[in-house]
Amino acid sequence: MRRWLATPACLAVLTCLASLAGCGGGLPEGVDGDLTNHWETPVPALAWRPLTGVCFDEPRQTAGPDDYAPISCDEGHLSETYHVGDLEGPAARAAANQGDPSAAQLAAYRECSRAADGFVNGRWRTGLLAIEPVLPDSAGWAGGARWFRCDIGEADDEGELVGRVGSLRLALDDPSIRLGCFNPSIEGEEVTALNPVDCDRPHHAEFAGLWTAPKMSRRALNTSSALGKGCLSTIARYTKVPDDSMMKYRTGWLGFGGSDVAWRAGDRSVQCFLWLSRETITGSYRGAGPEKLRIHYA
Repeated sequence: MRRWLATPACLAVLTCLASLAGCGGGLPEGVDGDLTNHWETPVPALAWRPLTGVCFDEPRQTAGPDDYAPISCDEGHLSETYHVGDLEGPAARAAANQGDPSAAQLAAYRECSRAADGFVNGRWRTGLLAIEPVLPDSAGWAGGARWFRCDIGEADDEGELVGRVGSLRLALDDPSIRLGCFNPSIEGEEVTALNPVDCDRPHHAEFAGLWTAPKMSRRALNTSSALGKGCLSTIARYTKVPDDSMMKYRTGWLGFGGSDVAWRAGDRSVQCFLWLSRETITGSYRGAGPEKLRIHYA
């Protein structure tokens, strides 16, 4: 009943405004009594959106305005937002954030990976770096938010974020960020750790470059002969030795694909390392040639 009772009162006000005679006297200066013209278009409401160029002391996979706590990158932090984009097409559908990984997460990863290369000035997987796409939280997604933010951080040999001070912009210009030389810890056929070491100090492994695997599952790649062939070819180019059937007698190799999310998003880059388990290396093998990278195992 309240809705219907309010209607006559509303009509009475409109009638009063529209009728000079019935309301007793003229309208105030500047008021013409016409309710249908001269109204300014209201400014549209702006949805909340994260910023770039800020850092965080806690990594996240989703975020919203209530838990958004950026800090200056000049302070100690774990991650840095370097790009914010918008999901489109199937990745923006209401159910696109469901699943692990979700369609939205995979689409965000693809753009975050491309943007990361430009941000760090090179292929980001050639450095001690990790990226993380961050989606709107459940409330934001339900409310129509379709942004995604791209965070990057300095990582250890296992891909875990480590604290740092300062932005990672142009990070690959810094030799300490680029993958270099290592002493791997190996148990059986599994590498349990890659311990970074200055290339001028004794070591057993050196990063040679990235190899792009063919379309296959990560599990299939791990048991495929393509992995060894791909990394040996990468090492041959890096060391300037013939890429022939003798490569497998010159050096061993280690190969590491990205995360499951990266692989399913189409990033099939594999980090390939020259590995001499029985020989201690001092100095880099970049461009070493066949005289230095001799046949060891034939």
